[in-house]
Amino acid sequence: MIVNGKEIILQKEISVIDFLKKEGYDATKVAVEKNGGIVPKKNFEVETISDIDKIEIVSIEGVGTSFSIPRVHLKQQEYNKN
Repeated sequence: MIVNGKEIILQKEISVIDFLKKEGYDATKVAVEKNGGIVPKKNFEVETISDIDKIEIVSIEGVGTSFSIPRVHLKQQEYNKN
């Protein structure tokens, strides 16, 4: 599977929440995209990922009034000007 552009080999399917824990993410501070669709936090325990999936994980960590986004995949958008 591909996670944030990096290939990772999974031996078996795993839930999103278990994968996040295994990789050291705080599930309360991330957004997860699976194959182009957002995985709602309420589905982290039941949604599974496998070796054929493409995953993007965005982690937001707040510090005071500022925050940083260390792992981001941004999509370029086109705007129509009329």
